[in-house]
Amino acid sequence: MNISKIKLSISKHKLLFVILMIGGLLLLDFVSYKINPHNSIAVRIVKKYYLAKTTDKAKDFYRTYAEPLQTDEYIMLLWLWPEYAPSVNRVFINDPFFRMYKDKYRTNDINLSRLANSKKELQTFIKLFGINKNIYKVNDKYENTLTDEVDDILFKALYCDVSGYDEFDYNLLSSIADNQGGYGDTHYLLGLLFLEKLKCVETERIIVDKAKVVNNIVEAQKKDEGFSDLFAERVVMLYWAGEEKKVELPWIMRIAKNIQSDGGWMDENMSVSDPHATGLSALAIKYFVINKSIDKLIAK
Repeated sequence: MNISKIKLSISKHKLLFVILMIGGLLLLDFVSYKINPHNSIAVRIVKKYYLAKTTDKAKDFYRTYAEPLQTDEYIMLLWLWPEYAPSVNRVFINDPFFRMYKDKYRTNDINLSRLANSKKELQTFIKLFGINKNIYKVNDKYENTLTDEVDDILFKALYCDVSGYDEFDYNLLSSIADNQGGYGDTHYLLGLLFLEKLKCVETERIIVDKAKVVNNIVEAQKKDEGFSDLFAERVVMLYWAGEEKKVELPWIMRIAKNIQSDGGWMDENMSVSDPHATGLSALAIKYFVINKSIDKLIAK
């Protein structure tokens, strides 16, 4: 009888020891997660067996997508899986924005002119043509590449080393920021990264302004409770800006959760997946899995 009690006591102590060991390991992993999520065993497992597999599903979207890709969509595919890029339709031929991918694709016959050269002229220009009218005029050859609202301002930043860049240009770029973490801020940050890479503006000034817009983007991301291509775009921009430490695991999990059955992602209020939202979402996840941005804007 005593022997049975002793064996039972030993078994209970073994069970308690196992429980304490598991609890201790979980606590250590939690502490590790708080210090650096990428060192956590749990996060490593999630990366390998869920997030990496989620991005692999996105290949199915590109295999079946039949429409031509826009330049930015094609560039994102190149950063994701360059082996798939040659087999898809694209419309980047003679598009100066392809310089985003590599400097060797820079267009050398760019002719950019500014249609207002002072604050007063700018006010008059806006009164006459509205706020959506391009302030920069480019050669007729490339005019059809400036399709979105602030493309001309980003175009100027992307070719600042070719066409020159002054204080008025910088103020025009700054004016597109919305200071709320929206598309205005993500595009403003992109312009700053162009200027930084091409050394067109003092580094110290870029660092200060980058910090401000990054803070706006992070704060907006924390408050965002939904999913959209903007949600994924904020994450991608943080990686491009070298701010990967500010990216949180729940953001990545939300992006992964919103993958569609065709392997793509779609913006809010849309009914089908699209390559812009898909490229941003897959890049955001891939960057998190490898814990860095795999590309350099305007690489040599």
